[in-house]
Amino acid sequence: MRFFWILLFLISLIGCHSPRTKPAGQVKAFMIQQADSIGLYAKAMQTAVDQQQWSLLPGQFAQARHHYKQGEGLYEFYFGGICDFLNGPAIDEEEEYDMKVVEATGFQVLEEMLFPEVDTAQRARLESEVKMLHSASLRLRRLCEDNILTDESIFKALRLQLMRVMSLGITGFDSPVALHSLSEAVSSLDGIARVVSLYEVNPTVQSAWTEAITRARAHLAEHRDFDSFDRAAFIRKSWRRATQALLAVERSLDLPKDSLVWAVDLSYASFLDSGSLNINHFVPGYNRNASPLAVDLGEKLFFDPILSGTGTRSCASCHQPQRAFTDGLAKSETLLHARTVLRNAPTLINSGFQKTQFWDSRVHFLEDQIADVVSNPEEMQGDLKITAERLQGQSTYRSLFEKAYPGQAIGERTVLAALAAYIRSLNGFNAPVDRYLRGDTTQLNDDEIAGLNLFMGKAKCATCHFMPLTNGTLPPLYLKSESEVLGVATRADTAHATVDPDLGKYGTYHRELHRHMFKTPTLRNIALTAPYMHNGAYATLEDVIQFYNKGGGAGIGIELPNQTLPPDPLQLSQHEQRQLKAFMLALTDTTGLMPRHAHQ
Repeated sequence: MRFFWILLFLISLIGCHSPRTKPAGQVKAFMIQQADSIGLYAKAMQTAVDQQQWSLLPGQFAQARHHYKQGEGLYEFYFGGICDFLNGPAIDEEEEYDMKVVEATGFQVLEEMLFPEVDTAQRARLESEVKMLHSASLRLRRLCEDNILTDESIFKALRLQLMRVMSLGITGFDSPVALHSLSEAVSSLDGIARVVSLYEVNPTVQSAWTEAITRARAHLAEHRDFDSFDRAAFIRKSWRRATQALLAVERSLDLPKDSLVWAVDLSYASFLDSGSLNINHFVPGYNRNASPLAVDLGEKLFFDPILSGTGTRSCASCHQPQRAFTDGLAKSETLLHARTVLRNAPTLINSGFQKTQFWDSRVHFLEDQIADVVSNPEEMQGDLKITAERLQGQSTYRSLFEKAYPGQAIGERTVLAALAAYIRSLNGFNAPVDRYLRGDTTQLNDDEIAGLNLFMGKAKCATCHFMPLTNGTLPPLYLKSESEVLGVATRADTAHATVDPDLGKYGTYHRELHRHMFKTPTLRNIALTAPYMHNGAYATLEDVIQFYNKGGGAGIGIELPNQTLPPDPLQLSQHEQRQLKAFMLALTDTTGLMPRHAHQ
C-alpha cells in the first residue's frame, strides 16, 4: 500500500509538466484546477444535502479540503481575504471600528456540522453553507485567472506554507473537530511538491529536495493518530530538512529579490532559525532599523524616573528585568500606591513581535503603548513634552540624542522611538526548546519532549499560542494578533466561580462579541512571570493548566455565550499536566535580559 501511494505521488509530479508553458503559467493552471475541484465537491455536497444522502457528506468535505490544502500556500499568499472566507474560524467576529458582525462561514463551520456525525437537524444551514462554499470556489477561480504570478513570489508562498504546516497544520488549528490535520498536512506537502516539480533544478539540489519532501510526507502519512503523533520528531527530523532543501531549490534558481519587509526573513530556511524573525515587520516605517545607539539611549530612558510626573517611577518599576520584565504582582500598583491598576503587567520580552499592544489590543505599535502609559495618571502621570524639555536641559542626554538621532530635536517622537527600540531589543529565542528544535537533542528530557507534543497536539495550546513565538500573532505572515474569550474567574478555580468583571476589549471598542476578550500573550519565560492571566488570579502554572483542562470558564460554571475557547475538557491526566508544565518551563531564556549598562 505504501508503494502504491509513493507511485501515485510520483506520477502526479510527472503529470504537472508541460513543455509549452512557463512554470508560472503552469502554477496558475494548478491553482485553477484546485479551485475547480473545491467547487465540484461543494456542488456534490449540495446534491447530497438535497437528496438527504448524509453519509456522503464527510467524504465529500474531506476531498474539498484536500484540494484547498494543496493550493493553500498560494491562495493565502495572494488572496488572504477569500481564504478568511473559505477557511476562517467557526466563530462570528465583530470589527473593532464599525458595528459589522462577520458571520462565520466556510470549511470550519461545515466541519462542526459534519463531525463527529452529520447534524441533520441543521439541514437548512447545511444547504446554505455548501452553497456559499461553492460560490467562494467560483470567486477563488476568478481571482486565480486574473492574477499575475512571478517565480519569486511563488517560492515565497511555498516556503511560508511549509512554516504554516508546522505552526498551524499539525496542531489542529483549522480542523479542531474532525482532526484531519495530519492528512491535510500531507495534502499541503503534495501541493508544494507539485509546484516545485514544474521548475528545472540542478540535479543534486533536486535529489536532496525530493528525498526531503518524500521523507516528510511519509513521516506524516504513517502516523495518522492526532494525539499520539510525535510532532517533536517530525519537526526535528523531517520538517527542518524539507525547509532547508526548499531554500536550496529557491537559491539554485537565482530568483530576483524584493524589498518588502516580511515577518520571516526568508534568507533563513525557517522561523526556527536564530535571527529569522524580522522585527521591522512590526515597526512603524519611521523607526525601522533602529541603531545600537538608539537602543542604548532607550535603555537609559527605560530606567530613568524622569519620564514620570513625580520623578519617582520608571518603566522598570513595573517591568523588572529579573522577573522577565514583569513586576510579580497580580495587578500593578498605581503611581501613588493607593490601589492597583486594572490588569497584570505583561512581560516585555518579545512584545515587539505582535500586531497589537495592551491586553485589550487598543493600539498597534509599542510607540503608542509607551505614550499611553507615560500619560496615564495612574501609571506614570507624565507629559512627554515636559520630559523632552527636561532631557534637553541635560548635557548627557543631549549628546546621546544627537548621536542616536543626528539632526533631530529631542521631542516626543524621538523619546518614544528610543524607548520602543530598546523594548524591541528584548528578544529571547534561545530557550532549551529552541535549541532542541534546531537539532540539539540534549536540550530536552523525555518529559519536556512529551510536553511539547501535548502543547502542539492533545492539549491544543498551540492553536492559540502559536509556535514558535507562543503568542497569538498568527504565523507565518504575522498580520494579526488574536484575542480570546476564556471565561477567566476572579480567583483560581473555586466551587462558586464568578467571571472577572473586567470587560477587556469591550471597554475599548464597545462590541458585544468583545466582552471579556483579551489578547493572547506569549508563554515564553512563563516560569518567571507569575501570577497569570490579565488579572493575575492564577498563582501557579498548575492552576492555569487545570483551568484549560476543564474547558475554561465553561468548565468551572461560568456561562459566557461568546466564549471562544472550546468548552470541552482536554482529558489530560495528572502525568500529562506535569509534562505540559515541564515543556513550558523549558521556554525560559534569560540570555541578555539584564541591563547592559548600570542604571541608578
